[in-house]
Amino acid sequence: MSIPLKKIISTLSVLSAGSYLFTPAMAQPAPETEAAESSRWSFSAGALSRQFDGGEFRSGSRSGSVSLPSGSKEYTLSAGEAGAETGEVLRTYSDGFVGPDTAGTTSGSFFEGTTSRYGFENDSQAGGGTTLVFQGPLSGVETLSSGQSSQSGLAWSDDADAETGAILELTYRLTAPEKTVSILGQFSFLYSPLEISGGGSTFEAERKDTRNALSGTLTDTYQVPSGVILPLAPYSQSSENPPPGFYPRIMDEPTRSLAPESSTVSSTNISWFNEIDENVDADVFTFSFGPEIMIHVTEGAFLSLSAGAAMHLVDWKATHEETLYQSKNGGEKQAVTTWRDEAHKTDIVWGGFGQVAGGLTFGPDQEPARYFLQGFARWDVAEDLKGEVGPSEFTLNLDAFSAGAMAGFFF
Repeated sequence: MSIPLKKIISTLSVLSAGSYLFTPAMAQPAPETEAAESSRWSFSAGALSRQFDGGEFRSGSRSGSVSLPSGSKEYTLSAGEAGAETGEVLRTYSDGFVGPDTAGTTSGSFFEGTTSRYGFENDSQAGGGTTLVFQGPLSGVETLSSGQSSQSGLAWSDDADAETGAILELTYRLTAPEKTVSILGQFSFLYSPLEISGGGSTFEAERKDTRNALSGTLTDTYQVPSGVILPLAPYSQSSENPPPGFYPRIMDEPTRSLAPESSTVSSTNISWFNEIDENVDADVFTFSFGPEIMIHVTEGAFLSLSAGAAMHLVDWKATHEETLYQSKNGGEKQAVTTWRDEAHKTDIVWGGFGQVAGGLTFGPDQEPARYFLQGFARWDVAEDLKGEVGPSEFTLNLDAFSAGAMAGFFF
């Protein structure tokens, strides 16, 4: 909670004025033998338990700016011994072969672009006498990679734990010693630590790499020139230079069609994510001053009320640590890179306080009471402290509740 400084000062002024108006109405004769009433100064020290409201972070991140490795993409499809679709080369199929012969490769020849060097196994390959069809196996490899990433904001808060600290208090009595109600000026010094910690994740990315084996069938169709009658299967003429005679000829380059099939051989899922850990450690030194009303309830007991202004000297150190992790197929995470930032600064924060206390005075028998013990409860309100560390911003809420005990003496 943050209360404007003007409102704090106005409230403290009203409390201070009210303490002076309240004094005459409560004034009654009091024992004159007590040192607590004849001494103007008192000093006390003790321990306290102090709990601040805590703080919050608005976390920044560097993971989203990292260039993550991309997967490979490959597509290789081989026709094997069937070779290329174009060119005058020997092509071997599952059900036959076709290769060039001398007459078909001689430039200007009457048979140029045709060949008699071929063989086939089944009559069904001869499509109505106008084409000759061959088939062969396909083989290859295909690798695919796909991925996505997302980044989100992160804001977290932490309620600070109660911490043990110390308090010193010095007072000066402003009114006459014979009063049941005394007005004092109070100066206090308090010390206690403050710590908040937290974090989370802001970045996620995934990539899936898939490796497929390619198979299937290619079909090469050769045209049969008009007037050529194909022989019955099985047929084979494998010579590049056949002996004299008439052999049926076909065109020596095919028209090719492919029917590939794909089957997954392996897949790899890679994920990236970040983890952010943040922390603020602070030492809070509080200096406060203001009026105090002390009411002597009995000869050896008193109550007091005080309020005033407070200055908090906050020496803080903040850290931001962010680690980007990688995991394959849900396995153990491995750190890819880590960023660590630190910031250290001392700030002054203004506020106000209110305190209620009760105690007992005591001393050696037959002597004035010069010592006292008191317990107290204290409330502090203060402006928020804002800071930065690395890509993050934070706020410390210095409103606090304290309770403790002190021992002191009059002088």
